[in-house]
Amino acid sequence: MSQITLEGDNEILEAKKDIDGNVMFGLKRIGSGTSAYTVLMLCQANTTYYIWVDTSGDLRIGTTAPTTSTTDSAGAVVGDQAA
Repeated sequence: MSQITLEGDNEILEAKKDIDGNVMFGLKRIGSGTSAYTVLMLCQANTTYYIWVDTSGDLRIGTTAPTTSTTDSAGAVVGDQAA
């Protein structure tokens, strides 16, 4: 595994890669110039999942990275949370 660190908006800021160069786990900024981040993880079936907290405080998960305009609508709320 190798570690990469990138800077800039909408970049993966910290990640662990496998020997084939696939990002297995990382931290990605949501949108440009924000302090919001999403955690990304690669599952065994080679699908990347993103986990983040929306503006209501609900934990969400999805296979598409959220953006500043989709942070409250992308993915699905995890479990039975009060919105």
